[in-house]
Amino acid sequence: MFSNYYLTMDDKCDLIIEYTKDSIKNSGWDLNDVDGITWFIANNTDAMVKAGVIEDYDSMFVKCFKKYFNL
Repeated sequence: MFSNYYLTMDDKCDLIIEYTKDSIKNSGWDLNDVDGITWFIANNTDAMVKAGVIEDYDSMFVKCFKKYFNL
């Protein structure tokens, strides 16, 4: 497993996006399906909060959502 001390917030966001894309693909959904993307980013972010890897759900969710869509 990875250590929280070696990953930046950008690294963690990249992981959430990677997990989200994998989940979207494995579910057979379109990679631009906003509802699916939102759902998977939320679940992955929530898992990282519960694991103690990140502290602020809201800021990480927004960061990942914007980065996913290049906003």
